[in-house]
Amino acid sequence: SPDSTIKKRRHLQPNYFQSLLKIAFFWVIVPKSFPLLLNAIDADSSEDFKHIPGLNYLTDGNEVVSNPVCFESNLDSFGNVDYHALRLADYHDVGYGYSGQAVLHDNLRSALIIATRGCPYRCRFCSAPLISGRKIRAHSPRYIAETIKRLYADFSVRVISLGDDNFTLKRDYVSELCRCISDLQLDDLILTSPNGFRLTTLSPDLAKKMRRAGWEEVAIAPESGSPRTLKLMQKDMDLDSIDPFVRMCHAAGLKVKANFIIGFPGETMDDILQTERFIKINDFDQIGLCFFQPLPGTPIFEELVANGTIDISFLPGRYNQLTYCPDSIEKNELCKTFNRIKNEFRDKKGWQYKNANVGTIRM
Repeated sequence: SPDSTIKKRRHLQPNYFQSLLKIAFFWVIVPKSFPLLLNAIDADSSEDFKHIPGLNYLTDGNEVVSNPVCFESNLDSFGNVDYHALRLADYHDVGYGYSGQAVLHDNLRSALIIATRGCPYRCRFCSAPLISGRKIRAHSPRYIAETIKRLYADFSVRVISLGDDNFTLKRDYVSELCRCISDLQLDDLILTSPNGFRLTTLSPDLAKKMRRAGWEEVAIAPESGSPRTLKLMQKDMDLDSIDPFVRMCHAAGLKVKANFIIGFPGETMDDILQTERFIKINDFDQIGLCFFQPLPGTPIFEELVANGTIDISFLPGRYNQLTYCPDSIEKNELCKTFNRIKNEFRDKKGWQYKNANVGTIRM
C-alpha cells in the first residue's frame, strides 16, 4: 500500500496502470498533472492521496484508485523554468543539443521550449492527447519571448527549438509570438519547429513572418506515403497537399523535414514501398524515419494487447529499433528496407555518414 515515503515513480499512460500497479508499482503519475502532483506532495505528506490530481495508486485492499486528471489552462501560472536548477550549462558542456535535423548547428548551444500543449487529432499511434489533453493550451507569447531572452543572455543559447505538436493550429497566436520574438532584436537567433505541423494551419503569410522572426526549419508528419496505411493509422492527411506545402515553405526561406513511420500493424511491404517512392518524389530537406513503436495507452497499443500480439508489459524502444513487426513482413527485410530508405536519402543529399545500419532489431 502507498505510504508517505514515495516508493517508486514512473511516467505511464492511462489503461496501462492497473497491471503495472499490481505487478511492480505502488503508485503511478499521469504526466499531465505532474507539476500539480509535486506541489501536492510537498504540501501534504499524509497517506490520503485522494486530493492529488492524476494519481493512480493501490489501496490496502489492492484496489486501483485513479484520481481525476486536472489540466491547467493558464500555463504561465507555473512560473519560469529554472534552467540553473536544471543545470542546462552542464548539459551543454557534455554536448547536449536539440536543434532539428534539417538545420544543423553543432557549434551553437541550443534549447527546447514547448509553447503550446494539447492535440485534438485522432491518430491511433500517438500519445500526445493522452499526455497533454485534446484542448490546445498555450503560454502567452510574451512568456515565450522572455524565456528565449533569458536562454540567450544567461546560457548563450543561439538555437531554440519549439517542440510543440500543433504549434501553428492558432495562427493569430503564432503571428503575435513572431512579433514578440522579432522585438527582441536577437539577429543571430535561430528557431526551428522539428515536431510536425498540420499542413492546413500554415499560410504563406505566416511562413514569411516565421522566417523573419528567425525560423529556419519546420517539420511535417505525413507518416506514410500509402493511403491505405494512413487509413489504418486514422491519420487525416491529404498526400496531394504535401508538394504545395513544401514549395510554399521553400519560397518563404524555410527548410522542411518530413516524418515517416514504417511497420504499422496491418501494413504490407507494398505500403512501405509506396512511402519510399513518396519520399523520393518530394523535395524534403530532411526526413525523420521511424519504426512503429506501440506506445502504452494509445488505441493501437490497447488493440495489440487485446488481441494478444503484445503483452501489457511491453516497453517500446528507440525509433530506430524494430520492436514490433507486422505479420506479413519478415523482420530482417523490414530492417533492411529502413536502412535503404535512410541511406538513399542521405546519398541523394550528398551527406557523409559513418553508420549505414542505423536501424536495428530488438525482438
